[in-house]
Amino acid sequence: MESITEFVHTEIISAQACHEEQANWKRQPARRYQVGQYVWLDSRNIRTLRPQKKLDWKNLGPFCIIEIISPHAYKLDLPASMRIHPVFNVSLLCPAAENPVPGQRQEPPPPVEVDGLEEWQVEDILDSCWERRGRGGPRLKYTVKWTGYDDPTEELAAYLEHAQEVIVNYHRRYPHKPGPGLDGARP
Repeated sequence: MESITEFVHTEIISAQACHEEQANWKRQPARRYQVGQYVWLDSRNIRTLRPQKKLDWKNLGPFCIIEIISPHAYKLDLPASMRIHPVFNVSLLCPAAENPVPGQRQEPPPPVEVDGLEEWQVEDILDSCWERRGRGGPRLKYTVKWTGYDDPTEELAAYLEHAQEVIVNYHRRYPHKPGPGLDGARP
């Protein structure tokens, strides 16, 4: 009786090994990272303020790994302003270069903290317009050029309360453009 159970046990193990080989023939093992290593985070599941997802950055970061949750999940050191859960699957991570090539695109300057919130320095205002909304009415938006960044972004006027000097200078240069309490065309 023992020989039969031993035979069946070895056959089950060999069948499982055969099925595992068939199931994994195209799969590759997950990439391993270490604590302290820098990685890029795939931005496909993260909402940003960019007007079009296809024009947004493909990867965010680089961010430092602060904890290994499992071989397939890693905890990243994200800034508090991102307001997302910091644990990500290994499929969303890509290793960052240890020492970038001279002349390679450098990281933009970090934000400045104002009243405990992160803010970036406004270099210039490029344009203004009214954003049409449903029942809430139109909202004033500015196209903002940030110090140290190449691409301008569109921001609501309410988010630029610490850049009043730049806004006043913009409206002095372009008095016909839409603005708060100015002669700009309102929708």
